[in-house]
Amino acid sequence: MSPLDKRPQTCGMALKEWAGICQALVSGQQAILLRNGGISEAPTGFRPEHPWFWLFPTHLHESEQLLRPPLVASQDPTSSTRPEDESTTDPNRVPLQALAHAGSVWWVDQLDALKRLADLHFWTDETVEKRFHYRKPGLWVIGVRVFIRSQPVWLDVTRDQHGCKSWVPLESPLETGDLSPVVGDPEFGQRMGLVEARLSGDR
Repeated sequence: MSPLDKRPQTCGMALKEWAGICQALVSGQQAILLRNGGISEAPTGFRPEHPWFWLFPTHLHESEQLLRPPLVASQDPTSSTRPEDESTTDPNRVPLQALAHAGSVWWVDQLDALKRLADLHFWTDETVEKRFHYRKPGLWVIGVRVFIRSQPVWLDVTRDQHGCKSWVPLESPLETGDLSPVVGDPEFGQRMGLVEARLSGDR
């Protein structure tokens, strides 16, 4: 059964992520997230705090970190559907178009292991090293399946949603209908298998 069949009818949680990475996820170029936190321990093992969430693109601190081309040239995942009168730089308006499901989770405390994932994401080596050494050495690698709406929902950003934070609740949960997967089940399974193999040093 596809994760889409198990999705909640509505979702009221969003994850703030650099707009360039959101673009990579929405376009199918990337299927993992690298994070310092947002993971909790459950009886069955570690898992994301919120398994279902909307991607909330942000440019906060993005200029201080580096993304590999071609994402640095175009960082708007909804440019083809953005109304002409919407500002591309308005920090008070954000498009929510992609619902994500976080599945597999790996804790990686060896920088060499993370470097083996370099072609599977768009962080530069400098960004990976900087985030790896932030506070406690290590990063979480999260497998993310993305489903997109035909049209984005434009959100007026509230005061509580501004600033440097990862998880932000929505004032009104959004319905999760009208979604289609960015990549199919077989391809996504192959990608997660590749991540597992790279982290174990098999490939």
